[in-house]
Amino acid sequence: MGSYLLHCAAPAAPPSHPPSDGSDDPRPSHENQPQKSGAEGHRGPVERPDRELIPPRIAYADALATALSAVPSAQLLETVDPLRTEARGLLCRRSGLPGSTDDTVLVAAAHGARIPDPVVVAVLSRPGSGSDVIALGRALAWLQTHTGGSA
Repeated sequence: MGSYLLHCAAPAAPPSHPPSDGSDDPRPSHENQPQKSGAEGHRGPVERPDRELIPPRIAYADALATALSAVPSAQLLETVDPLRTEARGLLCRRSGLPGSTDDTVLVAAAHGARIPDPVVVAVLSRPGSGSDVIALGRALAWLQTHTGGSA
């Protein structure tokens, strides 16, 4: 440890020869470089311009619904039930009602909250086909976008 302190405390050696105009000095000159501002001066690796971004929620919901539409009809209801539960919770929150609200009351409140009819129908209907699953996925994406996230 003593040698470390001596090394740090040792004065820097003067350059062997002063550069005439700075062009033959191999050391970087901070005086001649333009000032960087904002994001240009950030630290860390530069993001690749071709990096893959997360898909928008609606496109993701469509892809998920399309994949789920391949599930046999007997398993379809069980498979999408968690999505229906989340979508119904968001519909209730957006309508200003508790999650245990009856569907008829929820429909009236949803219309009063100006929630589009296709969203309400998709959330409250039991999906029986691939197009119903896609409609539920779109409704869930709309509710997540317009209510601030998951229930």
